Amino acid sequence: MNAPHDELGLRGREGAHHIFRDQSMLITDSHGEVDGEIHGAYYANTRILSRLKLCVNGEAPFPVQAAPVRNDQLVAYFQDPQIVGDARLQDQALIVELTVTAGQGFHIDIDARNHSRVAVDADLMLLLEADFADAEETRTGWDASKILPKQRAAGGDREQNAPVRRTLSPDHTELRFDYLHAQLCESVVLRFSEPPDDDLAGARWRLTLAGEAEWHTCIDVVPVHQGETIEPIARCYGEITGDAAKPPAWVPLATRVETANDTVRRGYARAVDDLASLAMRQGAGSEQAAFAAGVPLYHNIFGRDLLTTGWQAALATPNLLESAILVCERYQGRVYDDVRDEQPGRIIQQVRSGPLNLLNLNPRGRYYSDYSAPGDFVIMLGQ
Repeated sequence: MNAPHDELGLRGREGAHHIFRDQSMLITDSHGEVDGEIHGAYYANTRILSRLKLCVNGEAPFPVQAAPVRNDQLVAYFQDPQIVGDARLQDQALIVELTVTAGQGFHIDIDARNHSRVAVDADLMLLLEADFADAEETRTGWDASKILPKQRAAGGDREQNAPVRRTLSPDHTELRFDYLHAQLCESVVLRFSEPPDDDLAGARWRLTLAGEAEWHTCIDVVPVHQGETIEPIARCYGEITGDAAKPPAWVPLATRVETANDTVRRGYARAVDDLASLAMRQGAGSEQAAFAAGVPLYHNIFGRDLLTTGWQAALATPNLLESAILVCERYQGRVYDDVRDEQPGRIIQQVRSGPLNLLNLNPRGRYYSDYSAPGDFVIMLGQ
């Protein structure tokens, strides 16, 4: 199993950060922004935002620091380097803070703070684009060696593509991107607490901040996946609402480790937290605990990973192994299908829900190629 905080080479190659919760995942550059490559806001293996980038007075602000503060939240700070040279102003007086929280979509907080004692004018933009690429397409586009020959011959890195329609509501409180693919029903809606000006590049706010004043706006990023609107559970500054705020049911019942060795205690607690954070929260009952194989590149269900890790985690709880058995049984092979390597009784290798899988352009939406998972299933069921 790939640990949830393993960058899988992303940090070394692209300086990327990532956060995740349920089927939602954000991958950014080292500044905390989305602007190309594998970066994006994803839901259900689909990139719903391919650009999420700040602009102040027509220029990119100076990045100060960006980091995930927990598995589902990232905070980034920026300065406006243009506001300098005025004796009345503190240099770089304008600070912009960007906070993104994942949870059934995303919640974005933008805070602008004037640290000087005189008014500051600022034209603040959030550059936004959506392309609805499949997570596997962004991966192969990032590593050209993995692009299939037929894609290279076509001169592209996408197996599925269509225009995207952008619509701003009359009151400017909602910006919607619709994927105009004849066989797919995918969209994303951005809901603004402070209506922006209309701008084809994204959302624009013209601010006048008095001395030592602050300004705040927030945005709900609402996925529409296969026609179903997914309401975000995150609120301002990382608050999670409703039952989703509770940890998975097995966590309070997990085995506790008490020891004078603080390294052992913290290591064990972190392992429990990591397994809980990876829960995909799909299905009913105990299946909710079933977890992703690892982020950012394997943010989906793998049968063998579920079974192996559930068995290894039995020291903490039997519930993860129970959820693995239930999920593998639900996806157990029923028919003979050579494309998917499916046979009656065979155990699932992986499950994906991105556009390539919905269009049956590859077999990995429900794939059975793993030779070890069937044996693992029988052994783990016995356990």
